[in-house]
Amino acid sequence: MISPLQQHTLGEAASTPGHALQVGVRRKLASHLSSCRSVGVEFIPFVVETLGGLAEDSIAILHSLGKAISQRVGYQDYLADTSVCTKQLFHRTAIALWRGNATLWLHRQPTLPPSIDGFV
Repeated sequence: MISPLQQHTLGEAASTPGHALQVGVRRKLASHLSSCRSVGVEFIPFVVETLGGLAEDSIAILHSLGKAISQRVGYQDYLADTSVCTKQLFHRTAIALWRGNATLWLHRQPTLPPSIDGFV
């Protein structure tokens, strides 16, 4: 997960859609690809922006998982990209993302001094 609002990515993310996702993918590949290759494991980074964007590989992973789950459960009629299982995976990913964001916001320490309103 990466935030496009962090100082490291904000300037470029404001003008280039998906810039923070590209930074996240490069960061994950740099830190994990060689270790995975050394033991014979294929590594595909799953990167999500805190504001809801998904990297192309992440979208492909969700589509593949949706198709595999629909085959496993027996939804042979729903093997298209708009399958029921794929939609559910996208919805669950979005809900998990927003729950994580809400948790971060709830546990954030206020940056305003108490003298602003006296109740902070």
